[in-house]
Amino acid sequence: MNKSTVFGLILAVGSLIVSGAMELNHLNPEGISPFLKPSALIMIFGATAGATMCTVSWELFMKLPTITRIAFKEVHFDSKGIVPTFVSFSEKARKEGLLALEEDIEQTTDLFLKKGLQLVVDGVDPEVVRGVLESEIDNTKARHKEGADMFTAMGGFAPTMGIVGTVLGLIAALTMAGQGAESNKVVGAIATAFIATFYGIGGANLVFLPIGGKLTQLDHHEAQYRELVSYGILSIMSGDNPRIVQEKLSVFLSEGDRVDLEKKEEGE
Repeated sequence: MNKSTVFGLILAVGSLIVSGAMELNHLNPEGISPFLKPSALIMIFGATAGATMCTVSWELFMKLPTITRIAFKEVHFDSKGIVPTFVSFSEKARKEGLLALEEDIEQTTDLFLKKGLQLVVDGVDPEVVRGVLESEIDNTKARHKEGADMFTAMGGFAPTMGIVGTVLGLIAALTMAGQGAESNKVVGAIATAFIATFYGIGGANLVFLPIGGKLTQLDHHEAQYRELVSYGILSIMSGDNPRIVQEKLSVFLSEGDRVDLEKKEEGE
């Protein structure tokens, strides 16, 4: 599980619940019960889901559970660890030829790296290899953007649906007042009406927008990793010496990772 997503949501939602309970505790012995309004939940999450469904394709909307799980899954792109691997590939290719990498291809679990190396071993033109790898990266980024944009759209719809729910609640409260209802009941109905806005703003800023942001961040990290892999594959294909390969790929690493990599080399 992705700890930052899980603990972040727990902290955000938990803080909101505790804060609300503390605020109401001295005014209302029922604690947070005034915040629990099923009709508002249906209004916000049901209407938001419906509006989102109208915005995106049916196929994409049906992937909502899968896309959500991605934000909660721990994904690590080992950019620092893949650099020595490419240096090793480069040394092997220069000594034994590109065909010698076939054994490494079979042991590779990274499908993107596997596809690129296979094209190299098959003797495909370098420009074709570059085009295939770039298209793969672009298409992956486009798919990921669709998922992130869907959550961003939900984050935009939810507060608006909250306002709609509040307006409906206020209409009901004013209708009660017009029918001669007691003032305390009317005031209570008005307070309850604003729960819809609370749900809408809370759902957008505590769930939908954070998940959309996390998906965008994961996409950025994966795209950067794949760019590194592409450079490595093309460097091997060009016959670059291992030192040049490492220099080319190190530009994708943070300063700290570069230092760690250099220390590791010195230790060896």
